Amino acid sequence: MTLTLLIKRFYHEAWNSADNGCAREILHPEFNFRASLGPTRTGPEGFIRYMDEVRAGLPDFQCHIIDIVDAGQKAAARMSFAGTHQGEFFGVKGTQ
Repeated sequence: MTLTLLIKRFYHEAWNSADNGCAREILHPEFNFRASLGPTRTGPEGFIRYMDEVRAGLPDFQCHIIDIVDAGQKAAARMSFAGTHQGEFFGVKGTQ
């Protein structure tokens, strides 16, 4: 699987579709996820727990890939994110 395809699966399937099976399939057991909001989670189950935390506050959260640069052994994605703050989100009550 190319890195571009892996990035697309991670964001479109695991994140946007909240597909826990995809997360378990593509993430290494020792995967270290450092969230943009600060928390660090390890492994597929840690990542799934973080997704659940985000979706509790932002139930319609979506990741949008703007661009991917794939250099073969390394890749990077430029992203945008959107969601409606409806529930508690890292200690902040919903605004909607």
